[in-house]
Amino acid sequence: MTKRQRPSANTPITDNAALSLYAADLALAKSAFDARAFRRALVLLQPMIAEHPDQTAPLDMAATCYWELGNLARAMEIMDVMVTLWPENAALLGKRAARHLSIGQKQDAARDFRAALQLTPNNLQFLSALERVEGIAPNSAEAKTIERLAARPGLPAPEFVTAQNTLGRIKFTSDPAAAMAHFLASKDATPGSYAPASFDALVASHIKHLPAAVDAGPPPPRDHPIPVFITSLPRSGSTLLESMALGHSDIATVGESMALTQASAGLKAALQQQLSLSGHDPWAWWGALPDGPRQQVLDRIALLYRENSSLPPQSPGASRPHWVVDKMPGNVFDMALAGLALPEARFVFVRRHPLDVGLSLISNAFRTGHGFSKQLNWIGHYIRANYAVVDDCVAKLGPRLRQQSYRALVQQPEVQMRAVLDHIGADWQTSCLSPETRSDAVRTASVVQLRAGINQKGLEKWRPFEAELAPLIEALGGWDWIHAWEAADAKIAATP
Repeated sequence: MTKRQRPSANTPITDNAALSLYAADLALAKSAFDARAFRRALVLLQPMIAEHPDQTAPLDMAATCYWELGNLARAMEIMDVMVTLWPENAALLGKRAARHLSIGQKQDAARDFRAALQLTPNNLQFLSALERVEGIAPNSAEAKTIERLAARPGLPAPEFVTAQNTLGRIKFTSDPAAAMAHFLASKDATPGSYAPASFDALVASHIKHLPAAVDAGPPPPRDHPIPVFITSLPRSGSTLLESMALGHSDIATVGESMALTQASAGLKAALQQQLSLSGHDPWAWWGALPDGPRQQVLDRIALLYRENSSLPPQSPGASRPHWVVDKMPGNVFDMALAGLALPEARFVFVRRHPLDVGLSLISNAFRTGHGFSKQLNWIGHYIRANYAVVDDCVAKLGPRLRQQSYRALVQQPEVQMRAVLDHIGADWQTSCLSPETRSDAVRTASVVQLRAGINQKGLEKWRPFEAELAPLIEALGGWDWIHAWEAADAKIAATP
């Protein structure tokens, strides 16, 4: 199609009957899309696209379907067509930029974000994304634009959060105190809350009630992949470890899956209520169950987990993976239960310096969840809760749980990755040392760091912020606790 023939986006459909049919077909396709039935949605979308090539909605939805199905090349082809047809649509440019970034094409992402900013120079989302891709200098025109927008009266809360967080990142190296002030202002305007007492009760109940799962029984026949739970605090390097593991030809991933929570949460709540137990003792239901019903509950959790964590359909001729990674950080609180329900499962907990974790959490503007990251003292409490459960799981899961030092992983990647693969029973493959070549899309906040490959840039970032991190240090238990953590991490790193 030549430039002269280029249609205007969403040219009105003037025929009433055609408009009604188009609306009905689009609603049907969207229903399948919303249900994540992407193949079905594509079947419905393709004739619509052929009949109405001037409508962006079917093309955009089709691109997303291909993206979710793993056909990234086809998804990008459609995005390229859309941007060619409608080069003045900033939203399309921004979406293509984000997808370029998630597959490691930083230069293309930066080009698209800059093109989108030419059309909408005051767009805070694009300015923030550009900072993540290539950085923004403190005295640059872009930084001054963000400062002006941040000071605008009546700025909507989501834009205020983005502006303050971006200014913090811009000043991260040059002025730690000012950077922290921006991060805290951003967090203060972010919705969410955290209840320390609830996590105290959860940890105490976990320690009191859950039994050891070291010898949970023989694994079932291998009619499904072996789950490998990679858990951690957020921002601790689990995405790097997952990506290194995915270099192995016999390992796949379900990403940050809710499968374990979905399999267990409803059953746990129902049993707690059925047995008339207090919510202040969340694992009490386990001790109140007789052995027979207890095993039935575990069998049900295992069945639901395997159903909810199934991989997308494999392409024709593709070999079935032997292991499947489940990388949801919050699974740390259900590791012991998963160990009982899934005897074949293996577990890895990635540990990064708590002050680096805390700094990364306070400096990231998470879209949803992570209410504990709003305040430094909450972050410290949450870190301690995680390690209390991990310490309990060390005894209850035994050799099925490996603690992995992030520092050791980036300093000795081959030694450490060999040990991880040995832990799950896989052979060594050198491709595990090139996570930056991962061909699928990265959907977490670690995308920029991951695409830089294995490096040590994430170590010791907290040191210029030591004074600003005082509330975190106190909540962790002071320097005695931190030094004890450092000694334990060094010991773990020395015995791969």
